[in-house]
Amino acid sequence: MKVADFMQKKPTALDENKPIRDVVRIIFEHKISAVPVLREKELVGIVTEEDILTRLFPSVKEVMEDFTHARSYESVEEKYKEMLLKPVKSIMTTPVKSVKSDTTVMRALSVIILNKFSHLPVIDDKNRLIGIISQGDFFRILAAKR
Repeated sequence: MKVADFMQKKPTALDENKPIRDVVRIIFEHKISAVPVLREKELVGIVTEEDILTRLFPSVKEVMEDFTHARSYESVEEKYKEMLLKPVKSIMTTPVKSVKSDTTVMRALSVIILNKFSHLPVIDDKNRLIGIISQGDFFRILAAKR
């Protein structure tokens, strides 16, 4: 079994210079949890719900520098408003691991499990995004084999 047989073809993707508010909208409207990031047509990163949510809370450095302000819910709300205007490339995971469409399903699943990913972009020989496969896709494959 190959990834090409199970991947989601034509995944929703976003240019690296688009504002983060666009990726938040895409995740919400399409009911997905990860969006591949492109430069031109080339895969350069990925943004997940977790990438966005974890950046809302203060870092250890921020807490050390200003304990009272860093714990404020108001500051988290303000940080969120500011973050929405920044480009996607400022929070994307890069370099992004990916697989080719002829990769075996079990090899792709091992990449997801070993790296604790929820999604794995699928690329062609020119590093262009052609699909994506998720943990849910793998679970459906395994359930169908029972």
